[in-house]
Amino acid sequence: MSHAGYRILELTEKIQENVAILKERSSLLQTDLPSLDDGISEALQLDPISSKARQAIADHTAELQMTVRGPESLIMAPPHNETVSIHIITQYNIASKIPTDKDEGKTFAELAEACGLGEDIVKRVMRHACARFIFREEPKGIIRHNAASRTLAQSPLLQQWIGMVMNELWPCATRLSEALQKWPGSEEPNNAASNLVMSTELPVFQFWSTHPDRAKRFADGMSWFAKTPAFNIQHLVDNHDFEKHGDGTLVDVGGSHGIAALAVLQSHPKMKAIVQDLPEVAGQGQKSLLQIEGRLTFMAHDFFTEQPVRGAAVYLLRNILHDWSDKYATKILKALVPALTKESIILIMDQILPEPGAVSHSQELSVRSFDLAMLALSNGKERDKEDWENLLMKVDKRLVIVKTTKPLGSAMSLLEIRLRMA
Repeated sequence: MSHAGYRILELTEKIQENVAILKERSSLLQTDLPSLDDGISEALQLDPISSKARQAIADHTAELQMTVRGPESLIMAPPHNETVSIHIITQYNIASKIPTDKDEGKTFAELAEACGLGEDIVKRVMRHACARFIFREEPKGIIRHNAASRTLAQSPLLQQWIGMVMNELWPCATRLSEALQKWPGSEEPNNAASNLVMSTELPVFQFWSTHPDRAKRFADGMSWFAKTPAFNIQHLVDNHDFEKHGDGTLVDVGGSHGIAALAVLQSHPKMKAIVQDLPEVAGQGQKSLLQIEGRLTFMAHDFFTEQPVRGAAVYLLRNILHDWSDKYATKILKALVPALTKESIILIMDQILPEPGAVSHSQELSVRSFDLAMLALSNGKERDKEDWENLLMKVDKRLVIVKTTKPLGSAMSLLEIRLRMA
C-alpha cells in the first residue's frame, strides 16, 4: 500500500478518536450526542472541547468521503442541484405546514393542498430534501420534522437568508466568469456579476436601496447570519474591551438595523452608539429597534463621505470592507481619518484569509467561498493579513494595527487600529 493510501486509515482513526471525545464530553455535560432528529444541544455548542471535536469529525469525514468517491466527484459535484429543494420549500413556506410542537406528519397530498403545488412535485421536492437530511419520511408517504426542518420552520430570518442566497447570491455566482470577461481587472462595484443578473448599472447595495423588499430581505438575512455561531455578535461583545472606552460613543458605520450596536450597549451601559447607514436603511432601523434610554440613535450617512461624528471612541466596521474592492475600501477608511483623535480607534471585524493549509479544510473552504461570493456580488474581497496591512498603508501611513484577535469559534477577526500621532 502506498503512503498516500494509508490516509484513509488515518482519517478513520481520527474520526473515531474525536467521536470518543464527543461522547466523553456529552456524558460529562449530561447531554445527548448530536442527532439528525434532535440537533446539537446548547451545552455541546458552547463547550470548546466539543466544538473542536465536532469540527474535526466534520473535516475528516468530508475528506474521507471525497477520497473514496474518487476524483471525478470532486469536479462534478452539483451543489446547485442540492439546493433546489430548500429553495422551493422556502418559497412556498412548506416547512410551516407541518406542526413543530409535536411529532405529527403530513402526507404529500396534504402538503400539496396547503402550498398550492401539485402532489407529484411536492413528493419529489420533499424526498430530495429528506435525502439532504432536511425533514424525514416516516413511515412511507408521511413527512415529519427533524432538527434541520424544525429550525427552518421556526426562523423567519433564516428563511429570508435562504431567499437572499438563492435569489441574489447564487445567480451572481453563475455569471461571475462572464463578468470577469466583460470587465477584466475592474474594481468598480457596478462591474460585477450582480449587474448582469439584475440588469442594472447601479452597484448592488444602491440597487437594493431602490427595492425596499429586497433591501429588507438582505437586512433580515444578515440579522440571522449574525446569530449563527461563527458570526455571532457576541464574539464582538466578548472579545473587545469596551469598558476602556468608558462613556464614549460607538459609531457603527454601515451598521444596518443596529444589531451590533445594540448588543454592545446592552453589555456596556455607560456607552452610547450612533448607527450610520443609507437613509432608507437607517429609517427602517429607527423603526425596528427600541431606543435604549436615548443611548442609541440612527443617522443617515454615506460612508464614502467624510465622517461627521468627530472624536468618537470607536468607529466600528463590521462585515463592511469585504463588500468593497481595495479602491473603495480605501475611500471608506480615508473618510474616517479626519474624525480620529489619539483616543479613537477603528475596529474592523471581518474575515482574515488564512495561509493555505493553516486551518481546517471546512474553514478554509468557507472563507475562500465567501471571497468569490464578494467578487461576484460587488467586486469585493476577503483579505489576508498582508492585504489588510497594505490597505492601511494606502489609506494613511500613520494607521497601525495595534491588536488582532481571532475569537474562539468565530469566523471573523477583530483588528484594532489607531492613528499614530506625531
